[in-house]
Amino acid sequence: MVETIERMCLDPNDDRGEVFEALDDYRQKWIAGLPALTETSICRRVFEALGYTRDARTLTLIDGPARIGKSFSAQAWCERMAGLARYVQVPCSNDDIGFFRAIGKALGVSASLQLKASEIRNRIEEVLQHGDLMLVLDESQYCWPQSWQRYAMPSRVNWILQALVNFNVPVALVTTPLFYSSQKRVEELTGWTSEQLIGRIGHVERLPNKLGRADLVKVAKALLPSAEAAWGALAAYADVSKKHLASIEAIAKRAAWLAKQDGEQSATAAYVRRAMKESVIPSDTALAESLAPARNARRNTFARRPRDARGYAAATPPTLDGHAVRRGSLIAEPLGSLADT
Repeated sequence: MVETIERMCLDPNDDRGEVFEALDDYRQKWIAGLPALTETSICRRVFEALGYTRDARTLTLIDGPARIGKSFSAQAWCERMAGLARYVQVPCSNDDIGFFRAIGKALGVSASLQLKASEIRNRIEEVLQHGDLMLVLDESQYCWPQSWQRYAMPSRVNWILQALVNFNVPVALVTTPLFYSSQKRVEELTGWTSEQLIGRIGHVERLPNKLGRADLVKVAKALLPSAEAAWGALAAYADVSKKHLASIEAIAKRAAWLAKQDGEQSATAAYVRRAMKESVIPSDTALAESLAPARNARRNTFARRPRDARGYAAATPPTLDGHAVRRGSLIAEPLGSLADT
C-alpha cells in the first residue's frame, strides 16, 4: 500500500485506481468498526437532513429543544462520513479567535495559540472553499453575538454566509429555538436584516419537542442492556422529566456505579431501581425545590398586578400556590412510583 502511494506521487501518469480502491476499502472497514448506533426518530431525521445538505451543497437549519439527542445524532453522522463532514461545537464566547480555532481543530488546519484570528480564518477558507468537506456547526445559537451591544453586527453569521455558503460549501446549523430569539434581538439592536440569511437557507428541519416512548425504551436498552425489567420504568421517567434523555443517562451512570461498588460487571434492574429511588429522583426533586423560589420571584416581578373595582393595581402582587410550583418543577409529581415498577 505504501509503495503504491509513493509510486503514484512520483509518477503522475501511474494508474491510481488501485490506490483509490484500497483507500475506499479501508474507509468502509473503518466505518463498519464504529459502535452500533441506537436509531431513534430524531436520529433518522437528523441523518436525512444532513445527507440532503451534503448532496445539495446547501445551508440547512436543524432546530429542536435541548436533551432530545440532536447533538449526538449529528456527531454520529459526521463520524460515519469518515472525514468528509466535520463536527464543530460553536463556543459560547464572543470572540472570533475562539470560533475559528474550534473550526480549525475540526478541519486539522493549524490553530496555534500564536496565530491571529485572521490567519486561522484564511487557512479555514482555503480548505473549505477549494475542497469537498461539509461543516456541521452544533450549538449554532452561539453564532449570534453573546454580548448585547448596540451596533455589534453578527460577524460569525456573516462569515458563514459570505465565506462558506456563497462558495457552495455545505453547512448545517444545529441549534435550539434560542437561535430565533437571538436573531430577532440582533435585528432590533443593530438594524441588521435577515433577508440574506433566510434567502440562503435551503432546508429547515424542525425536530419534535420530545422522543416517543418507544424511542426512549431503545435508549434505555442501549445504555442498560442487562436491566430489561427496568426499561419501561426508565422510559416512563424520561417521558415526564424535563431532563428527558439526560435522565436516562444519569440513572444509567448511577446504576453502573452502584454495581461496580458491589463488584458486579453490569447493572441489573435492581440497581436501576435503587439508583432511581435513592439518588436520581431525590436529586431532581431537590433541584426543582431549590429553583422554585427564584422562578416564582421572576414570575411575580413581571406578572401584571390584579386590579380593584376602581382599576388601581393591588398593593401586594399575587403569589403562586403550591400546585403551580409543582407544575413548574423539573419532574412531575407521580414520579416516585416509577421506581417500584
